[in-house]
Amino acid sequence: MEVKGNFVNYGSYVDVHGNEVVNLTVQGDAVKMEDGENGEVNPVEGNDVERRVKASIDVLTREGLIKNLYDYTWVMEAMNQTKGMPTFKTPSSLIAFLKSIGIEKLPSDDSINRKQNVFTGKFPQWEFTDCDTAEATRRINVGRRFVNAYRSA
Repeated sequence: MEVKGNFVNYGSYVDVHGNEVVNLTVQGDAVKMEDGENGEVNPVEGNDVERRVKASIDVLTREGLIKNLYDYTWVMEAMNQTKGMPTFKTPSSLIAFLKSIGIEKLPSDDSINRKQNVFTGKFPQWEFTDCDTAEATRRINVGRRFVNAYRSA
């Protein structure tokens, strides 16, 4: 029997999206994830998510919308608060994910944590306590542009 490529046995792996333990089976180019509740096996569409997030970050960078590294806070919160988008429970899970898809210039956990404390409300009706209206609009537009780029990627 000839084996081509990598074969990963069934086991526990850390899900970078939520820092949760999941059971994965990888055979050839097929990845399946066991649902912890009922043991069902579902296909994982991680590669598509990774591609879409990377493409969306590239759009924000190319358009000059990420002016400060803490602007990744608005990206994270827009994803977390928009149905059908990837979610990240902690800044470090977002940063680890972005590193894994090749984004190099990233904020610290502390930078995102600080900015998570300066706004209230549900995206895109955020209200900020640390800036004027123009900056608030810019931050909301970072989130909006990311969501639009992700959906069209």
